[in-house]
Parts: sequence; C-alpha cells; structure tokens
Amino acid sequence: MSFDTKVIEVFTDELSPICNQVRALFTEFSVPFVERNIVKDREAFKDFVKLELRLVPSFIFAGRLYDEYNPELWAGIVNRHFDIVIPKDRLQIVLPKKRPWIEIPKKIISYSK
Repeated sequence: MSFDTKVIEVFTDELSPICNQVRALFTEFSVPFVERNIVKDREAFKDFVKLELRLVPSFIFAGRLYDEYNPELWAGIVNRHFDIVIPKDRLQIVLPKKRPWIEIPKKIISYSK
C-alpha cells in the first residue's frame, strides 16, 4: 500500500460510469492520480483482491483505503492536500438511464420453522 501524499491511486474498470466521471474530473482539475485498471492490469487486479476492495472506483491515498467514491470527501482531500478547489456542482455523479450492465433482482429466501 502506498503512503504517498503526492498522488492518488485509483482502481478502475472500463464499464463503470462513476470511474469514467472520476477520471474526467481528476484530469480536468489536474488532480495528481494514477489509474490502476483492474480489467487491463493483472497486478492492479491482484492488489485489488489482496486489499479486499469491493467497488470501483476505489482509492489509496496517504496509506488509507477508500472503497467507494464520496464526492464531498474527495473534494475536501483534494483541497487540503493539493490546494485544488472543485466546485460542488461538478462533484455530482450522473448514472446513465440505460446502464451497460444488467441488474439481477435478488430473491429473498425464507425458511419456515
């Protein structure tokens, strides 16, 4: 795990609209980050599993794991550590109406006593 406070490690994949928006946001505001694509990069995937991360995007910054994207949290971190201000209206994540994945409803199984 990296204890670097000069760059944010971001675990991504190709299908997540949140990953795409975080990548675009960090790029637009010149936030120093390294993208680690868990689909294209075998080592990134091994690290993702080893660190027991569950979601993309997930982040490592200053020795701490962040297993989700919280816009307000990252705006604060970016402001404190890099002196970069991201306007609140730019932090919102927009999920597409037609999603590239299929959501499978979970059945609730109950056992009678």
